Amino acid sequence: MKSVANALIHETSPYLLQHAYNPVAWLPWGEAAFAAAKTRDVPILLSVGYSACHWCHVMERESFENEEIAALMNKLFVPVKVDREERPDVDSIYMNAVQILSGTGGWPMTMFLTPDGQPFYGGTYYPPTDRYGRPGFTRVLVSVSEAWNNKREQLLTSAEDLTKHLNNFERLEKSVSLEPDALTKTLSNLERSFDPQFGGFGAAPKFPNPANLEWLLEHQQSHHHPKALEMVSHTLTRMANGGIYDHLGGGFARYSTDERWLAPHFEKMLYDNAQLIKLYMLAHQVTGNIQFFLTAKESLEYSLREMQSAEGGFYSAQDADSEGIEGKYFVWDETEIDEILLEDSPFFKRAYGVTAQGNWEHKNILTRVASDKELHTINPEFYEILENCKTKLFLAREKRIKPGLDDKILCSWNGLMLEALALAGRRMGGRAPKYLAHAKNLAAFLLQTFSSRDQAGYLRLLHTYKTGHQAKIMGMLEDYALLGLGMLELYQSTFETTHLETAIDLSQSIRQYFTDPNGGFFDTPTDGEHLIVRPKSYFDSAMPSGNGASCLLFLKLARLTNDPALESIALEPLLQMQAVMQRQPTGFGSLNRALEQFSAPHREIVVSGELENEQTKALLGEIWKKYLPHTAIAAGNAKLPLLEGRKELTPQVFICENMACQMPIQTIEALQKALEG
Repeated sequence: MKSVANALIHETSPYLLQHAYNPVAWLPWGEAAFAAAKTRDVPILLSVGYSACHWCHVMERESFENEEIAALMNKLFVPVKVDREERPDVDSIYMNAVQILSGTGGWPMTMFLTPDGQPFYGGTYYPPTDRYGRPGFTRVLVSVSEAWNNKREQLLTSAEDLTKHLNNFERLEKSVSLEPDALTKTLSNLERSFDPQFGGFGAAPKFPNPANLEWLLEHQQSHHHPKALEMVSHTLTRMANGGIYDHLGGGFARYSTDERWLAPHFEKMLYDNAQLIKLYMLAHQVTGNIQFFLTAKESLEYSLREMQSAEGGFYSAQDADSEGIEGKYFVWDETEIDEILLEDSPFFKRAYGVTAQGNWEHKNILTRVASDKELHTINPEFYEILENCKTKLFLAREKRIKPGLDDKILCSWNGLMLEALALAGRRMGGRAPKYLAHAKNLAAFLLQTFSSRDQAGYLRLLHTYKTGHQAKIMGMLEDYALLGLGMLELYQSTFETTHLETAIDLSQSIRQYFTDPNGGFFDTPTDGEHLIVRPKSYFDSAMPSGNGASCLLFLKLARLTNDPALESIALEPLLQMQAVMQRQPTGFGSLNRALEQFSAPHREIVVSGELENEQTKALLGEIWKKYLPHTAIAAGNAKLPLLEGRKELTPQVFICENMACQMPIQTIEALQKALEG
């Protein structure tokens, strides 16, 4: 019999709604929960997770749906459930706490707080009874409650000390100046953690780390470092061939549980795919590798097919589980493939490593094991055969029960997708004009849904939205910075002034509401909810950190607007973090990108002429063929110093480097030669 709904039934987060019929008396994060804890004089049991998290589902089935365990939770604590994607600020604070307390982190996160929100004990997943070398959840609940009742003073002292430590967590000694060889040291340290056999950094589990790989692309462009490009190409090839990539439907899973990129946790997150689409598109631009182009295109098509709402925004995630079983939707028996592909089955199985015993829990995760050269030797028409096989298997898979969908729409994650779509629209041009159309529609949707002007005239954002409801939760630094970068990319693809103006407006809002007088930016606005800590993020998680993304936004705008004040703002976090960035190179890809942008020589390209003029289009098309990560490109009617006195001229290109401009270029041939220089 289904339990009576708890207070989560009124929420919009799919993750919270998944728990709305638990026998646990869950409350959402908010004043009501803290008031209840104070009234009852019991701790808060804070549980943080997200809808695509496999072990979150496991803990729910084992403990939160268990009547006896739920009764104990309700009796001894005020249980509070948080979607980490809705409240990255809350998640950040208490994840730092659990890492300090236990030396590890992850989701589900289980924290015990005083009634005023100070943490004093916590961990991640707890089984219902002692196993896996972990204490059982029942034992933890009883022990924490007994300590609260019998050792209260000691617990409160520990909670206060931990809270003080959290408040000092991001206070770093600022350097006087940037080290001239900082990036060289970072690259050297990053090389040490690179896996030369399978690509990627470190051992299992392996994450894509798109910000690090994009920095390596940019670094090789500035310094012509062959090892940097080799690390990118090898990693992207291994990932695209591995099981972390969906060879039938496109798109990447969250991470690989092994070092070979074979067996993923099967959830697909919007932020991963948005960043990887962009990365593969740029890598194709640099290397000409057609596999990179096809991987980006297939992942774009996946995102539009599976993740886009009717309104134009993009959903957050697809679950790892289907019918309660992890990966069931994505894996295959050999007999299934034989029955579907018939005479083509042996060839396909050779290409994708399909066997009777399987490569994962007696099933087959499709992973490309045979090279194009090997397959071409067997049959020169291998590509057409494989594409036909993949289409048949995809259509067969479509009849299965699909994984759950987290259909909330997050402003920051959609900013990443806007950047990817805008780049794809520019790179593919006439071959796929729909991508630019989707980018424009997405930009309009995001501004209409998430933005408004406050009384002071600043552009303000909200964080999360679900169809049929109003957007809610005050926007955080990641929302402003990532949407700003997306709008800037859209300007570079269309040169429509409104997108540049929006990016500038968002940067002004960051300065007004997120600036730390001691340097860098807070994750939450000055007029946001008062938490025990006002968090600051420098370290990249799966997404660029708020400070890393903000630095990139300010630096790109500084180059376009010729405003040195913006460059100075971006310099502050780099001065604070440069020593740490060198020691932990895999954690600061976005800040390394900002440092690369700051250090690279100034280069500007201005294109005059009407945007609809065919010669103007041809000149822009030639520029867009090139990978120019550190070049400010201006055209159209924006009020920019770069465009002064040039807007009304006939179509021609002005290239300026190190504060000096070359003679204007009017022909494609001359432009090609200049861009090669």
